[in-house]
Amino acid sequence: MTVLSGKNIIVTGGSRGIGRAIAESCASAGATVGLNYLHSERSAEELRERFPNQIELLKFDVGDHAAAKPAISDFIARNGKLDALINNAGIARPHLFASRRDLSTATEELRVNTLGTMNCTHIVLPSMIKARQGLIVNISSVAVVQPQTGLAVYAASKAAVEGFTRAIAIEYASRHIRCVCLRLGPVETDMLRNGVSEEAFSRQMPDHTLVNRLSTPDEVAQIVHMLLTGPSALATGSILDFTAGYCL
Repeated sequence: MTVLSGKNIIVTGGSRGIGRAIAESCASAGATVGLNYLHSERSAEELRERFPNQIELLKFDVGDHAAAKPAISDFIARNGKLDALINNAGIARPHLFASRRDLSTATEELRVNTLGTMNCTHIVLPSMIKARQGLIVNISSVAVVQPQTGLAVYAASKAAVEGFTRAIAIEYASRHIRCVCLRLGPVETDMLRNGVSEEAFSRQMPDHTLVNRLSTPDEVAQIVHMLLTGPSALATGSILDFTAGYCL
């Protein structure tokens, strides 16, 4: 498949889980992918070895604007333009809010999930404005509307991402830049496993979806692929619900 040939795409948090599936899907379709990672270096290198002509590794912390800017700017300069940014990087630190000794872990969730999305968007917008085209896809969570116990900060960080999505879509619609948000239900990833018990992962969480199973990273990648290639010009400023009918 070469339907994305000539497209340049950055995927944050691209070495594992949902981000890895998105990066792999885009590279398989011929895109040049800037794969951002911070800790999972071996996993990122393995993906580059599979797609040596499609994947460039971008190691930086999305929550650090000073670190993210040169990495993103250099990728755009090398490739001439940026067609899409997929703000996927995120963390969850489940904890009862009043039981936290301090808010340091809360600050980290907000720094990565919310500020990280804002940082990367801020850095790519000048290039997209100049080209008068671009797509920004932000990843949110059903926790915004159906938070579980211990996810108060995570839910707040993702709610901010949803509001940010709408605002960016409004501000830059005249420049033909689209910004959409995918609100995902439980997806079978390491992050989800780390956030819930084995019993909840294997039995309770699938029971809370109308399809009676968890989503997979590959299914999320298919949704992103649709936004990149399909007749999705009207999908801007939208919070697209792909929660499998999740409810508590």
